[in-house]
This record gives sequence, structure tokens and C-alpha cells, in this order.
Amino acid sequence: MNVTITDTGPGIDKHTLDHLATPFVQGETATSAGALGYGLGLSIARSIVMAHRGRLSLENRPGGGLQVVMVLPAC
Repeated sequence: MNVTITDTGPGIDKHTLDHLATPFVQGETATSAGALGYGLGLSIARSIVMAHRGRLSLENRPGGGLQVVMVLPAC
């Protein structure tokens, strides 16, 4: 099963994107906007997906925005 989530925002710089699913890492936009959070959501999601032998990937879309893809094996 594949689930894809996309947005139309500015995207995320490559260096941050590579580390965004690491615990306590937040994107620059979130921290500069004063967003309340701890940077745990994507790391928790990635851990859950990996526990089910799946994968979670994040990448910038060619026209702008972010794409998150969750792939889980068939039951």
C-alpha cells in the first residue's frame, strides 16, 4: 500500500530534508514561524512505518512543495 501526501509550499532545503525525520529536527520555516513542537512527528511516523517493514520518504516536488510517501508491504 502506498500513501502519498503533497503540499504546494516552498519545499525544504536539501540539507534539512535529509535530516527531517531525525528526532528533534524541525524545518527552518517551522522554527522561524514560532511553531510549537519538538520535531518528533516524522521520526515517530518513520519508526512506525519501519516497524511494519515499510519505508517513508520525503522529497521536494519539481514545481515546489514537499511530497511524503509511505510504502507498506501487502499483508
